[in-house]
Amino acid sequence: MGTEPRPRPWGHPRGTERRHIPWGASRTVLAFLAASVLGATGVPAAWAGGLDLTDVSPELPLERPRFQADGGSRLGPTGPEVLLAFEAPYAELFFRPSGSRFRSRFDLILILLDGKRQVGGDLFSETIDVLDRRDTRDPAARVRRVLPVRAKPGNYAAEVILRETAAGRQARVAWKIEVPDYASLPLSISSLWVSDPTAANADSALLPPAGWVLRHRFGEPLGPLVVSGEVYRHDGGSDAVRLVWRILGSRGDEVQSGEMVLPMGERVPFHLHPEFAALWLGDYTLEVRAEVSGHDARRRFSFQMDATAGAFEADSQQSLELIELIAKPEEMRELRNASPVLRKEAWNRFWKRRDPTPDTSENEFRDEFFARVRHADEQFSVLGPGWRSDRGRVYIQFGPPDQVENRSMNLDMPAYEVWTYLREGRRFVFVDYEGFGRYELYRPGQ
Repeated sequence: MGTEPRPRPWGHPRGTERRHIPWGASRTVLAFLAASVLGATGVPAAWAGGLDLTDVSPELPLERPRFQADGGSRLGPTGPEVLLAFEAPYAELFFRPSGSRFRSRFDLILILLDGKRQVGGDLFSETIDVLDRRDTRDPAARVRRVLPVRAKPGNYAAEVILRETAAGRQARVAWKIEVPDYASLPLSISSLWVSDPTAANADSALLPPAGWVLRHRFGEPLGPLVVSGEVYRHDGGSDAVRLVWRILGSRGDEVQSGEMVLPMGERVPFHLHPEFAALWLGDYTLEVRAEVSGHDARRRFSFQMDATAGAFEADSQQSLELIELIAKPEEMRELRNASPVLRKEAWNRFWKRRDPTPDTSENEFRDEFFARVRHADEQFSVLGPGWRSDRGRVYIQFGPPDQVENRSMNLDMPAYEVWTYLREGRRFVFVDYEGFGRYELYRPGQ
């Protein structure tokens, strides 16, 4: 049970609560193309009680260079706005020698579409110069762009494209953005923005926050995170707004919550402080609800947690049980015997030893491991967590099988599955002995 997973492709008082990443080195913009601002025809997400909207986040691009993208909406000075954001680490970009420097050139396109019609967007032709090749691997060095686009209420598609002509590479992500009719609703909430409170200008009340964190999958390293937004009120009332937030697990169970009272005003910012680091591995939803004078508004987004050092300390037994699938005996002894002070260091060393690209901020081994754990929980959870099932444990260790043979139950035998791994020359037989879909490894004689 100590086999490490092999690499395989994968098809994230009033106004106070009760209870960023640095942009990297400088860039040069060589071209800047403005686009027209037109309206959209979709129907915003409102119900009889008020706004009720779940924001969708984009996935990572399948192609390289990999980058993060995100978007959100707010009520700007002249009407609704969409904010599109892009961020890429230098380590993902193609650099080549240029005199005494190393240079990366690429085109970045951010656009907002109503069907096939472009509503707004820009093209940035970027040039990045560094003095030393080691600077191209600096995990803190990143290029970022945030683009505001005016947009009427409606449903849109956002696209972000990164094109490296010299390297012959192009990566793209697309996702949906819904813009509510903020001005006509008696009570509404902007998009929810996760940010790093240690970033420069993080104390600014402007949206999006300076330390906007674009990813929606959190793991190590995980510092403090803040969730910010604005409540918009157009009901003419003077009562204070009650704001309630909660984090829900994948089965809808509440795992964290809090509330605050906001001061009066038509536009009131708020900042929430969930304990992300205390969440264990899994899928979650953060929901914010505003209530005042019979009006109600809700906004939410989904995110994923990889097992963090904080979660390891909060539930070390479950974390150890999980990584025992791939850990060596001496590593398990180190983790079990570590004092609370040294536990986080031991956890980080465990993953660092397996990092195939230690010079970058990514740890592909760790990412793949937790992707397999999430898949196991999604596909094999029957009367317990999927990663604890026999199919889940095999999947985590060996990845997706090359061949799967399914046989239904009949009068003579229960249903079973046969997983074949051609490269390893291994075959696993899982039998549904109880008939409830909890497949177990075949036991001769049963």
